[in-house]
Amino acid sequence: MMLVFHPCKYFSRGRNNSGEPASDSKTPGTSKVQSQNSNPNRDGPRGSSSSQNKSAGGSFMRKLSADQKKKLREDGKCFHCEQTGHLFKDCPQCNLKKPPVGLRAMDLLSPAEARLAALQEGHEFGLYGVGVIDSDLWPAECRDVSTAEVRSDIKSSLLDVLYQAVPLALDYIEPDAEFSPFTPDRFEIYDNGCVDSGEYYLLSYDDLLLPEFDIIRWVHEQKSGHFDEMSRGEDEIRAYERDVIPSP
Repeated sequence: MMLVFHPCKYFSRGRNNSGEPASDSKTPGTSKVQSQNSNPNRDGPRGSSSSQNKSAGGSFMRKLSADQKKKLREDGKCFHCEQTGHLFKDCPQCNLKKPPVGLRAMDLLSPAEARLAALQEGHEFGLYGVGVIDSDLWPAECRDVSTAEVRSDIKSSLLDVLYQAVPLALDYIEPDAEFSPFTPDRFEIYDNGCVDSGEYYLLSYDDLLLPEFDIIRWVHEQKSGHFDEMSRGEDEIRAYERDVIPSP
């Protein structure tokens, strides 16, 4: 998830944003009264509007004496509306509730929008590729992919997934490797038949159309089985050489 923190401006006491002394800061030889009088708008519209909001909105606590507070507290009544069933901080007539600390625009995103934002962030950092498949070329209800155009699109998407997953689990990537797993023509897909390269696997288009089909896991399982067969074959050859071929 991408969290966006907007930069905040921090002000030191008696200085403005440019670092110079503020107009209302105290300087030697001046009094507090002079500093306040130097700003005519200090107690002007701001003070009047604040008092108007207090009186009009009724959202601030009324001034009560100690005896009044004690009496209301003993009766279990609210300090504001003098009703039972809630405290002043929960009074429905007050509007003192503030938004939670740390509220950001990301909190307003739906789960789908948050997921898309995470995918976009991963794509920008090169973690994986994000592509869009045209639904008209691959309808969910259609199990028949007989046209060459649809087959070509499926093969292209499949190759993209394979190349982005390199190196695979059993790939040998040491400097003395005979073949590099990052070769651009490493994977090939044939519609009918295939070239015997010593390591090939058969795929059906019905499997590719399944939403839960995972090509990377499937390749790993195929290669693991092939690796296991090779290991057993080498052991059998060694056993044959040990039992049949006499040692000099």
